[in-house]
Amino acid sequence: MLFSELPGLAPGSRAVVLRPTRELLARAATRARIAEGDITLHDLDLAPLPADAPAPAFLAIHVAPPAMLPEGCVAQGQR
Repeated sequence: MLFSELPGLAPGSRAVVLRPTRELLARAATRARIAEGDITLHDLDLAPLPADAPAPAFLAIHVAPPAMLPEGCVAQGQR
């Protein structure tokens, strides 16, 4: 799931939030992305956890905004 306004995230930032399953963590692409950094750990209520938390409920992989929006991209309105 893609989130904005996640607790502990800077305003305007977005993150992909995933459950850290063994299968996910075993994937080479996931390990490489975690090694790059810009990942925070979160509890079940999405509250930020310290980097050394023994059992995070979610990984939030921070997504940098694009330098330019793709042509034809239109922001969705409020629901």
